[in-house]
Amino acid sequence: MQQRASWRALLRGVGLAVLMIGLGFVASWLLRAQRQVRVGRAAPDFTLPALNGGTISLQDYRGRVVLLNFWATWCTPCREEMPLLDAVHREYGPEVVVLAINVGESADEVQRFVMAHNLQLPIALDEDMHLSQRYGVRGYPTTFIIDPQGNIAAIHPGVLTREDILSYLQRLGLVRP
Repeated sequence: MQQRASWRALLRGVGLAVLMIGLGFVASWLLRAQRQVRVGRAAPDFTLPALNGGTISLQDYRGRVVLLNFWATWCTPCREEMPLLDAVHREYGPEVVVLAINVGESADEVQRFVMAHNLQLPIALDEDMHLSQRYGVRGYPTTFIIDPQGNIAAIHPGVLTREDILSYLQRLGLVRP
C-alpha cells in the first residue's frame, strides 16, 4: 500500500515537471514570436560603431525614412547596389537616410571598399553579426525600409533598383507618382 502511494507521488512529480518544462517551451516560443522583426512592428534600436569613428544609432534618425541595408564587400550583388544607395542618400538626404550595415568584416576591409568607390553614406560595422541576427537577415543584401515613426514599412531581400526605392518612398508619401 505504501509502495503504491510512493509511485503515485513520483508520477505526480514527474507529470508536474513535464508540464512545467512544456510551459517553459511555450513561453519561450511566444516571447521569440513577439520579438520577431516584421513589417508594421517597431524596428529594433541599435548602436553600432561607425566606420568613420563614433557610433550610429537608429534612434538618431527618428522622423526620417531610413533604408537600413545589410551588406558585405564580398557580396557581388551588394557591391553592385552600393553606388545606387549612395546616390539615394545624397539625393534625398534631408528626408531619407541610407544606413549601410556591413556584416562580419573588419573596418580595414570596409574602408578599402569605401575609398575605392568614393561612398559618402553612413556605414556601421556589425562585426560580430549580432544586429543582422537580431533583424533575422538570411542573405545579402537585405534592406529594411523604416518609416519616420520607427516602424518597419517593408523588407526587401536582394538588390534594390531605383524603381524599387522610388516605389517605397512613394508609399511613404515622399515621392509623387
